[in-house]
Amino acid sequence: MDLAPPPPLFTPAYFANPYPTLAALRARNDLVTHPHLDGPLLFRHQQIRTLQRCPHLSKERLTETRIDGLPQPVLEVVEEAQGRRKFSMLNVDPPTHSRLRGQATAAFTLARMEALRPRIQAVTDALLDALADRAEFDLIRDFAFPLPAIVIMELLGVPSADREQLKTWTADQIELLGGLRTAADPLELANRATASGKALRAYAHTLIEAKRLQPQDDFISALVAVQQREDGRLNEEEVVATSTLLLAAGHETTTNLIANGMLALLNTPSELARLRADPSLARAAVEEILRYDPPVQMLARVTTADFDLGGSKIPAGTRLTLMLGAANRDPDHFPDPDRFDITREVNDNFSFGFDRHLCLGAHLARIEGEIAFTTLLRRFPHIELTAAPLAWLPNVAFRALKALPIRVRPA
Repeated sequence: MDLAPPPPLFTPAYFANPYPTLAALRARNDLVTHPHLDGPLLFRHQQIRTLQRCPHLSKERLTETRIDGLPQPVLEVVEEAQGRRKFSMLNVDPPTHSRLRGQATAAFTLARMEALRPRIQAVTDALLDALADRAEFDLIRDFAFPLPAIVIMELLGVPSADREQLKTWTADQIELLGGLRTAADPLELANRATASGKALRAYAHTLIEAKRLQPQDDFISALVAVQQREDGRLNEEEVVATSTLLLAAGHETTTNLIANGMLALLNTPSELARLRADPSLARAAVEEILRYDPPVQMLARVTTADFDLGGSKIPAGTRLTLMLGAANRDPDHFPDPDRFDITREVNDNFSFGFDRHLCLGAHLARIEGEIAFTTLLRRFPHIELTAAPLAWLPNVAFRALKALPIRVRPA
């Protein structure tokens, strides 16, 4: 396989708007590689759709090439975190993955997510009530972060008073996951994120012990019960891994779904007006937001056997990086893909992943997005961006604004 020159990825201009770069690389129609990612990058919808049915993909064999080549002091700091990957369903294959996901699914059902709609609406209303007298505010800090954070913490059974501390810990984990290569000081980030990870796990162990002794109507209590019912024991490290995964994924990506979506609406006044006039379009609007500017920009897998992908031979042991942001704007699948259209009919995007690793909280995130957008537009007939410049986090895996200052006028 011929190695292509490193593409112009992961620069400040890329983080501000990755889609022109992704479009140019997608149009080359060859297997591009990048030294940060060690292996081919896939940009086309058809390629990723083909991989949905491929039996030769592994996450368990995925080596952490994002840290290869970093200074030895950095590697030594993050070494412990590497060894803990085996406890998380995010990083394992069947049969371990099947067991862990089955336990989580038993306590995280679609029916339970649907039953949360009234509570999500109440949290949304309370947050916006607190902002009713404000002419300007940061949509992320004051709304897009606390909404999903409150919901997931209540669902897990985490005390609401700990929200800000937990936000700091999980934000450090997200930054480590996708920002180590682009950090100004990788060692500082590694030390900070490792310390946060230890604090988060210690917090989770204490919480799990409390739920074991005094179960309540929440996810962690249910997960403890499911494990003990299945084999008479409690693998506390697995419960910690599942709980912390859902805590981070349950609010970080939804925060960015709301923020990225509101920015897209504000930058496309015709679509904002359309959604304001017809709130029944909220579900379709969330899907278009997920396609147009997804919170998760890439996934990775390792091949376990040789196979052919669109005429290219992929050998076993190859790391494939799936560029979801590029596939979601592939013109061969989505007509006029750079147009933001909340009534788009074709919208089979990959923003929540695929196959057995499809995001467990996808349905909850969609519900939160629907309620967030419709309520914001109902409560504030006038919403606009302020003149403050926008800045994006330099994270290769996640697309996230640092802040979204807006100006509003209530009804």
